[in-house]
Amino acid sequence: MVCIVSCDGDCAIRRTSAVSTDIVEPTRRILVVEARSEWLEGVARELARVSVTLRWATTENQSLRILKSERPSLALVAADEPRLGGLNLVRRMHLIAENLPVVLIGGRYDRHWLEEALRLKALTILPRPVSKVTVIETVIKALKVGSPVKTPGWFGGASAN
Repeated sequence: MVCIVSCDGDCAIRRTSAVSTDIVEPTRRILVVEARSEWLEGVARELARVSVTLRWATTENQSLRILKSERPSLALVAADEPRLGGLNLVRRMHLIAENLPVVLIGGRYDRHWLEEALRLKALTILPRPVSKVTVIETVIKALKVGSPVKTPGWFGGASAN
């Protein structure tokens, strides 16, 4: 089953569609730090087909707790929501998991911000609005699950051919 874990106060698990039976890769977890949830269910359903499970945090503290306890393979961080911490959250995440690959969603895009994102080794930045397809393709490429794909990110490994 696909599990999206929403941590608004007490964590509640919501189960959606069944996973395909032809999965050959071991399950990988992605930490999604995002206040908006409207796109998560569709992305979770599609990523389950390649054995990827989303863990969703809506606050900085929740994301750090999940990071410590579950050691996800990748983090998608909404960098344009101040209450989630943006690049400061990425810095704190790297104190816990130094080599955690991070994809930023949204952001400021001024020179200083972009340089800092590069220093923090963000794989790519997906400008908003971002489509579900772009998120899925970026995650697959970042995790190297299935075939390589192109993504229209701003820079970095996940956007390269």
